[in-house]
Amino acid sequence: MTSPTTRTGWCAGCLAAAGLLLAACGGDKQRVSSVTITVADHVGWVAFQDGAAPWALIQPDQAGGLVYTRKVTDASGRFGVAGVHIESGIRRDVTVIQGTVAEATAMQVGWDAETPVIVQASNFPASAWVFLSGSDARLDSAPGTVVPLCDDGNRDLVVMQVALPTWPSASNLPSKAVVRRGIAVGPTTPTQTVDLGSPNPAELVDLFAVHALLPSGPGTLSADASLVTANHTVVRLGDASQGWFAFGEGTAPGDFYSFQAVAGPPLVRTLRNTSTAADPGDQSFALGDIAPLAGTSMTLHQVGGLQYAPSASSPPLRVFSIEMVQEAAPSTDLHWQMMLTVAWLSGATDYARPDFTGLPGFNPAWELQPGIEVQGLVATFAATESVSTIATGRGPEYVPGLRVDQAMESHTFVP
Repeated sequence: MTSPTTRTGWCAGCLAAAGLLLAACGGDKQRVSSVTITVADHVGWVAFQDGAAPWALIQPDQAGGLVYTRKVTDASGRFGVAGVHIESGIRRDVTVIQGTVAEATAMQVGWDAETPVIVQASNFPASAWVFLSGSDARLDSAPGTVVPLCDDGNRDLVVMQVALPTWPSASNLPSKAVVRRGIAVGPTTPTQTVDLGSPNPAELVDLFAVHALLPSGPGTLSADASLVTANHTVVRLGDASQGWFAFGEGTAPGDFYSFQAVAGPPLVRTLRNTSTAADPGDQSFALGDIAPLAGTSMTLHQVGGLQYAPSASSPPLRVFSIEMVQEAAPSTDLHWQMMLTVAWLSGATDYARPDFTGLPGFNPAWELQPGIEVQGLVATFAATESVSTIATGRGPEYVPGLRVDQAMESHTFVP
């Protein structure tokens, strides 16, 4: 079964996997406002809720289009959006977003189309890692070929040579990397060939420094470091199992480092994205300073206990996210993802999962089923940025300068 954290590697898919893009608006919250929804081409069913009015199936602005515009007349500016994304007939994602027009007037549901890209690497002595968009693959012999799936658009390819060092003795230390920027990924992307023995000097990065990753907190600890390139390729630089990360000097405007750490139980997580303008130094994470989340409850139709006070060292609370995953048939995952802003909740601590079964076009197979185990997660997002910034189409780890502290509570039950 797919867990609620599988798709993005950063908890709470309703911020990342659901692909939610929010844009802030100002002015009087009680005026009539328009909300624009852009969906991925695999999202075939979209519904909208104005305030507390019944949910209604909506149609795109133009027949066959991917953009929907709706007015919000609710006095408090509350609205909801729902969409169903089907990935290769194997995974079905039902996304529910509920917020206010004071926080958001534009959103995107679903994620980009993905294209396989052939990458051939040669002349590396031990092993190599290939990074392209959110995909990575290891090559243990040269020459080697991998075919990562990559989000369409302009992307950066990174091929990192790894050599066995004398220190740290149990780990692999990157010795150099080739960074190829601005590859146009789509159905006609040509094969990418990288010769690590004779690389293009303009693409070569060979100056690496090593720093420590030092998470502390309750229970089991982990941490990792990545470079996020300007064109959204995530390059893993090291993790806490190694105890260090290595970085190169070949960064460019728009690149940044992303550091994440998790501890638990109780389960807490932090993310901080920092500039590449200076050496980041050793990274310490005091995860015990994050207030835990406790007392939530979950059934098939109801989630309770949505109350949380961040610790003094954490940013303000912005969002509660809820995920429910169920293996509804062999090799088929059903994934409900719900994002509730603090303003939309307006102090309420109980949430009723929407029932779409009576709406036109909603397939009963998209509804969570009784008698089948549900893996659930309730999570908080306390963030330095507003909802309009943290809920990007690709996830918090792609937002420069962002810090997020997150507390989570998991639930497993058979309804």
